[in-house]
Amino acid sequence: MNFVKFKTFEDFAKFVAISQIPYIHHTTIKGKAIYFVHITLVEGIVYYVEQDKPIKEKYVLYNRFRDQVGFTDKLEMDPQRATLPILEVETASVFSEYPPK
Repeated sequence: MNFVKFKTFEDFAKFVAISQIPYIHHTTIKGKAIYFVHITLVEGIVYYVEQDKPIKEKYVLYNRFRDQVGFTDKLEMDPQRATLPILEVETASVFSEYPPK
């Protein structure tokens, strides 16, 4: 398994929105809020970002035309925005050790 860690949530959200991945996983490991997507290839790649505090809203909004990332609790159908649900994960075997090496 390969891992790619983003420096900011904004960069991570833009990557997910542009990649046409329809959702973001969230779990807490060692007191950190971890947001990730798993792309299955031959070995698989996990793209993730680490935050000190979890995001309270249920959706990430990425405005493609303004290059802005925001959050909401309501599903939006605006064609200018990618709406990405945050899925709460209880356990994630992709992180057999954390931080991954």
